[in-house]
Amino acid sequence: MMNMRYKKFTHNSSSILATCLFCLITAYCFASNHQNMVGRLNPEQSKPASEALSVQSKISESIPLGKEQTMHNAENKRQNILIFATFISMTIFILAFWQVHRTNIKLKKNQRELKEANDAKDKFFSIIAHDLRNPFQTLCSFIKLMERHATTYTPEEISELVTQLKINVNNTASLLENLLEWSQTQTNTLPFNPYMINLTPLIDKVMRHSYEIAQKKGLFLVNSIEDPIILYADRNMIEAIIRNMINNSIKFSRENGEIRIHAIYVNSHVEISISDNGVGIHPAIIKKLFQVGERVSVRGTENEPGTGLGLILCKEFVDLHKGEIQVESNVDEGTIFTIKLPGRG
Repeated sequence: MMNMRYKKFTHNSSSILATCLFCLITAYCFASNHQNMVGRLNPEQSKPASEALSVQSKISESIPLGKEQTMHNAENKRQNILIFATFISMTIFILAFWQVHRTNIKLKKNQRELKEANDAKDKFFSIIAHDLRNPFQTLCSFIKLMERHATTYTPEEISELVTQLKINVNNTASLLENLLEWSQTQTNTLPFNPYMINLTPLIDKVMRHSYEIAQKKGLFLVNSIEDPIILYADRNMIEAIIRNMINNSIKFSRENGEIRIHAIYVNSHVEISISDNGVGIHPAIIKKLFQVGERVSVRGTENEPGTGLGLILCKEFVDLHKGEIQVESNVDEGTIFTIKLPGRG
């Protein structure tokens, strides 16, 4: 595919350069013909120098003023033609150079898009091969453990296993949901239906679903939005963004930590911030968080696994809304994710 594009690029460039050369030769021939025409209009100039000197005085006396004017006009015309031909040639050359430059830019863009597609494919298969297999193996281990010791475990021990099992199932379901949504974004099949939504109840809903996991780690979820916040967005995508951001904060927060969600109007936009006082993110990792080709999989404070897919999905959803996502973090102090989205439309 790349060879075909390169051949097409080379063929276009060769055709343009051949056209420029043809125009230059044509301009030169055209100018030469007009120079010969001027010589025919002034036959005295073609005589030998000795003969011209011998009759110079006679010619100067006999040439009418009208013929001198004709010679002068012919010379001016020849110069104008040469100037015009040069201008046309330079214009064609500049246009050809610009066309080659544009073709080169398109070729580089196609190469970049092809690399991104390959990176997305590699990440997809990596998640299926490793990150999705491990949770199912854990589920199987829990089930076998409960099957073997169902009669010997105390109710408290069984309750603990069930809680762990439920958390594992929820994490696996979240991963599957992210994987499905991300695959739809890569194939442009994910529906995008923005409309006016109230952010506050949506965040309350996401926080209720994350409450059990947060409570398990001894974390506090705080919704500090006081006034109704209305924004123009796709509800499902915003819910996925908030869910992944909260889950990411839970993963990297220590016991008794706090995760706070806040939102305000800033001019015509809405700024949503999800902050925590967890372990923070190293600057070298921040640069890779939203890049598909980078492998960012850091385990949480309780050894929770991760794929990095959730934040990549957040970035793509924010981009679909023509918004921005920013990260501020200090190691051992915490992280703030700020999302800027269109307001009331």
